[in-house]
Amino acid sequence: MQGNEMADRLAKSATEEDLDNRIKFTSRRQKFGEELSAFGAELERLARFAYPEYSYEIRDKIACAQFINRISGGMVKRTLQIEGQTSLKKAIERARTLEQIHRESVNGGESGEQKWASDASEESGKELSGKERDTSTKEENLKGAGEGRREGNF
Repeated sequence: MQGNEMADRLAKSATEEDLDNRIKFTSRRQKFGEELSAFGAELERLARFAYPEYSYEIRDKIACAQFINRISGGMVKRTLQIEGQTSLKKAIERARTLEQIHRESVNGGESGEQKWASDASEESGKELSGKERDTSTKEENLKGAGEGRREGNF
């Protein structure tokens, strides 16, 4: 009887542990500032504990689906869903590429600080050229008014 009780306890604790691991896996989301590759690696690790009875290929597909559903980037998430990614490694690589493309399109290929410095220098250049235009226009107006006075035209 003690042997059966021990087996029941082990079976029950294994089931509780499996359930706990599955909850950890399914509730895991990408944290703010967390790199995509680190998030993917963590999901792969959690999938090994949550689904030990499945083959690597099945766990990879499960982890891939969880990765796509739990990443924080909306545009990246939608693109991966449309593409139908089924490999975690490929989904991570594609997500990193999409994130880089998005970053470059927003920043024009520059980091935020470089973009700010570039924008500031462009703005100051526009102001100078605008001032120069105003000055030259005023000079032309004054010159034209002076010529009209000499001729007696007001």
